[in-house]
Amino acid sequence: MRPRRNGTHQKWNRDAAPAPHASRRRLLAAARIGAIATVVLPVAPARADSTVDIAAILREAAKAAGTLGHEERRATLLSRIAFVQGRAGDTAGALATAREALAAPAAQKPEAEGMQALATLVAVQVRAGDRAGAMQTLERLMNGMPGDRREPVATIVAGAQASVGDIPGALATAGGSPVALARVAAIQAGAGDRVGALATAGRARAAAAAGPGGPSSTDLAFIAAVQARAGDRRAAETAFAEAVRLATGPDGGPAPPLAFLRDLQSLEQIARAQILVGHGTGAARTLHAALPLARQHPDDTLRASHLTSVARALAEAGDKTSALTVLREARGIAEKRPGRQDALWLELAEAHVATGNVKEALSIAEGLVAPTGHPELLARVGAIQARAGRKAAAEASFRDALQAASRPPVGGDRMVLRRLARLQAEVGDAKATAAWAAALAEPAVRAEVLLAAAEGLLARQGTRLCEFPSSTLGC
Repeated sequence: MRPRRNGTHQKWNRDAAPAPHASRRRLLAAARIGAIATVVLPVAPARADSTVDIAAILREAAKAAGTLGHEERRATLLSRIAFVQGRAGDTAGALATAREALAAPAAQKPEAEGMQALATLVAVQVRAGDRAGAMQTLERLMNGMPGDRREPVATIVAGAQASVGDIPGALATAGGSPVALARVAAIQAGAGDRVGALATAGRARAAAAAGPGGPSSTDLAFIAAVQARAGDRRAAETAFAEAVRLATGPDGGPAPPLAFLRDLQSLEQIARAQILVGHGTGAARTLHAALPLARQHPDDTLRASHLTSVARALAEAGDKTSALTVLREARGIAEKRPGRQDALWLELAEAHVATGNVKEALSIAEGLVAPTGHPELLARVGAIQARAGRKAAAEASFRDALQAASRPPVGGDRMVLRRLARLQAEVGDAKATAAWAAALAEPAVRAEVLLAAAEGLLARQGTRLCEFPSSTLGC
């Protein structure tokens, strides 16, 4: 069913109920190499907004987080804020927030989430030049490390050791874990030690091959990305090719129902890693291999959604001609579907933005009859309008989204508000975002949403928070 216009201006049907939509993104959430996440629109950042003080927003976030009664949550949130402060260039603020996080009782005897918080704080302190403090934090982390050093403990601790320059210790902690070894290699590459990074990446690849069942395609893609960052393009291309072969080859034995989804997911993740390190041509080849799998889904809506996802990735890889061809195929499926398919049509619109066809994206988005109970759909329409230069319409859509997020059934859900704040700060009225986020009553929600707004502003400026696309590979 085509999106419809009601008159000459955008007009939402406020009585219609949202159509159920099993989003493809849920399938990607548990991936070893995740999509480059939380940002809804995968397009070039909007013009930087110099009127908004990111450091001030993050100070307010830290102030709110510091009042939380739940110790582990307070330490974890403060560590995340400190990390973003460091990426924003506020060294003094990052160190002050790190000290506050380290003072939390939960940081004294860390468990699973607390260990990640401590590892993040080690990276913050190293980046800020406080090596002595980083060594003390690392010692605390090591003292709290359990005897069982399997994933994710090995990756967390080895990454922290590598951050302070203790490569022998990091390698010992990583042991035979391909992911932990690749994490160490990534840190070596980031520090400029290309020779060491390539040697560690070689160890990671050998460990992957020696594991039960051999290497996984996603582990190989991570290793390939590290090799590319360290300057060995040939080795990276070989590893990427093997990752694709593993993702598309037979597993042996009867295939379970919908097994193609796992392979499709793996190929999309490999392509994302290739795009991230500038291997656009290779990513396009990987995505063309994914297309037959995307076409296999028996459900029309999900088949169109998978095709749209591949098309958007093709555009990011630089193959916009193929992307537009695949989008026409996906649209043909969507037009034959009965009933409301707002989420699917928005995916199509966002993919058109990625191809540069903003006019078509705007036509689709503003023709939707979107329910006010769907704040994220409204916000995504606003983002497309902002990209198209329709400032007033975008601001109206974001206002509607915020109002919808404040009413049942959403009722102030922090994750919805986080996504709304990040998107609006990245492409819309960042000052308005900071204002409504700062006015939120509950301190935990206020801290989370202010942090998301700061992350959106950094994305707007072109600042990447993480070197790789997920927390497994990450910062």
